[in-house]
Amino acid sequence: MGDGLTIDERTRKAEAFIKWLKVGTPLILAAEPDNPQDNEAIAVYMDYTRRVGYIKHECCAEVKLLLDGDGQCDATVSGNDGHVTFYVEIPDAPEVNVSPIGANRKLPECPLPQGIGLAFSNEERALQVVAPRLVNLAVSADTAVTLLEMTERYMPLSRLSLCCEDDFWRDRVLKQLRKACRLKLPQPEKEQLEQLRDKLHETVGDFHRSHEHWQQRLFDHQIDLLHRQAEGEEGLFAKYEKYRENQPDIIESLAHWFDEMPHMDLRNYKEHGVLARRLNYIGVSRRELYEVYAAIQLLDKYGAERTNHVNIKPKTKPKAKGDRKPGGKSMTLKYYKHGNNGVLMRQRKRVRQVFIMWNRWGWIDAQTAIDDFDAFFEGEPRHCNITWKANGTVLTILLQELLKQPFIEKPTGCTAKSLVKQQFGKTANSDRSRLDPTSEERIKLTLFVLDPKNHDLIFQDSDDLSEIQDVQDAALMEIFAGHLRSTKGI
Repeated sequence: MGDGLTIDERTRKAEAFIKWLKVGTPLILAAEPDNPQDNEAIAVYMDYTRRVGYIKHECCAEVKLLLDGDGQCDATVSGNDGHVTFYVEIPDAPEVNVSPIGANRKLPECPLPQGIGLAFSNEERALQVVAPRLVNLAVSADTAVTLLEMTERYMPLSRLSLCCEDDFWRDRVLKQLRKACRLKLPQPEKEQLEQLRDKLHETVGDFHRSHEHWQQRLFDHQIDLLHRQAEGEEGLFAKYEKYRENQPDIIESLAHWFDEMPHMDLRNYKEHGVLARRLNYIGVSRRELYEVYAAIQLLDKYGAERTNHVNIKPKTKPKAKGDRKPGGKSMTLKYYKHGNNGVLMRQRKRVRQVFIMWNRWGWIDAQTAIDDFDAFFEGEPRHCNITWKANGTVLTILLQELLKQPFIEKPTGCTAKSLVKQQFGKTANSDRSRLDPTSEERIKLTLFVLDPKNHDLIFQDSDDLSEIQDVQDAALMEIFAGHLRSTKGI
């Protein structure tokens, strides 16, 4: 909803757009197999050429089955959540339900031995019974009463957890309710269904309002409930006590499990707010979520045991001054110049282009969010959620070169080595002989794109600055696509 805007500004703009959008507005859904962040992405267009959003990732597998040979289909707006999400329907589409059960793991295999763990709550077991039956019910005037009864049973269970199964059921139950609300029904039944639909709309919207911390509240609430279960006679802690004599390294293994998580922001088990948002975003299964809950409970209670393992490790050299985290947070690159919105917007465009390139080259994880990548260039001490996929030599030399550039300010205590270790969790290696020619060229291209002195393709006969910028951007895109070649000064 706007390059160069802050998250709050984009959110306000999106909310205004959602309020303006009318039910019944025609849309086009179009697959984007070359999308650098998600090759399963499906974009939503208005007025044939205006892209206004994307289908939620978890729904793409279902929607993809309904696209034509060109990867497209017609749709219409059917409602919204009052925040930044609107709903679409595909006229005359056959019913398709793609189950989330059996999806690939999002987290590494948990080291907890079989027999140690937390059992699903009675409510979650009940949810797994009623939700699929409700979703698969054929909606008609004859089944409206049954639908109403099932939904009333489902609603108290709709906010149970952050797992992908619950996310899946919420979306599909809402779809059933919207369908039922269009039927010709007796007024009392219709009003009850509409109330349930609106309430579930609000619930779905809450899970998209990260600034209201719904995920963290839900996460902490479930941790508290499961803690009581863990303290029971046959609970998690009693099971662990039985195993610890034969397997004394369980706690150390759990700590190492978090250290090896695929996303940097999952590696601190004490940061519940960050954990909750990321686990919900990547769509972990209920079993994986319970593994995280069990690991947190055990580490909180027995974490001090780790000192027994730490003490036998060989002593390491004290960290250099530049390697310390200022205020406990990692450093970032000071690239953005705030105060001039025109300059700042062009800088953000350059960073966005680097983000696309690094994704295309496989240097960063495809799940890395653009806002986290953007924050890496703000210069503020914070830990960004960027997972580096290329080797450590490329990363170290790339950061060394960036810190030499005049367009990057030199924050005190910020070195390439500290960035590699603290921000990306990698081992620094500056041996240039290990760098292949392709990586050398890509590092140069990254510096070229970020350097504000480059890209000045200004035409003498043009007084329209916006037109000049459009020409610059268009030329750059042609260069990146390989259709044009750039030489020094041109």
